[in-house]
Amino acid sequence: MTNQLQNRLIMVLGMLLALLLVVLLLLVMNTARGSSPLAVTPAAASPIPESRSLFIGNSYTGYNNLREIVSEVIERSAPDWGPVTTAAVTPGGYTFTTHQADAARSGTRLDDLLGHPWDLVVMQEQSQTPGYYEDSTQKRSSLQNGARLAESIEGTGAHIMLFMTWGYQGGDATNPDIYRTYPMMQERTSAGYLDLADAFSGAIGEPVSIAPVGTAFHLIYDENRSVHRQLYAGDGSHPSLAGSYLAALVISVSYTGQPVSAISWQPSGLNNNVGAYLREVADRVVLARERPAGPFLWDE
Repeated sequence: MTNQLQNRLIMVLGMLLALLLVVLLLLVMNTARGSSPLAVTPAAASPIPESRSLFIGNSYTGYNNLREIVSEVIERSAPDWGPVTTAAVTPGGYTFTTHQADAARSGTRLDDLLGHPWDLVVMQEQSQTPGYYEDSTQKRSSLQNGARLAESIEGTGAHIMLFMTWGYQGGDATNPDIYRTYPMMQERTSAGYLDLADAFSGAIGEPVSIAPVGTAFHLIYDENRSVHRQLYAGDGSHPSLAGSYLAALVISVSYTGQPVSAISWQPSGLNNNVGAYLREVADRVVLARERPAGPFLWDE
């Protein structure tokens, strides 16, 4: 074998070895990236600078000025999305049916707000309704009128996100057959929001996502009953400041796909250790999907 041929073989072998090393390095990097429990899905939502969000619900959304907490969390955890402008329509006891009636009536606040462009509209149903039986009047009305409301919202250009709520702390004594305990009510409520998302998505022909706040409540119930009790106001139904903060964290991560564990901001008066735990839970539920959750904005 001539020296020239030997040199060529050595060069080829060297190139093959270098290529093999590059492939191995890429495999190692990909494995390390995939092993992170809070890794953001690669197709996460694209930033929307100066995003505009509208909240449609009742007192569950109105308590503790949730929309402002959401703004604060987004601007700190996903600065490319800020500043965030928000508005809310949250009369006590309102359902999707009563909101749809307002949206269809000229001159109401909701009718006026739906005449403006929005990037995100967060819809929250009355707390008992999603988990009712499919053939109940309340559930049928929620599905039908909520879908009509979603069609009205579609004209604003917004993505629709459903705010999945939580079961009552001690269950619902008025519906003992389906809501006797917190876990029973939470499981039915969570499943009910999936029904709503499917119905609304079918009505508008676009994906409707879910902010799984109730799922985060349930995870905390299973892990730390003391903190779970702290999520409720005195009536065992409405959110305390901690409960509203958890809701804001989950909504923020569900919208932007950006983790909140690294931020330190929390509402004044909230225990630091509790606040840090709630931020961790929001990331675990939405990004790590430790419990079944979604669909999210970035799901295909």
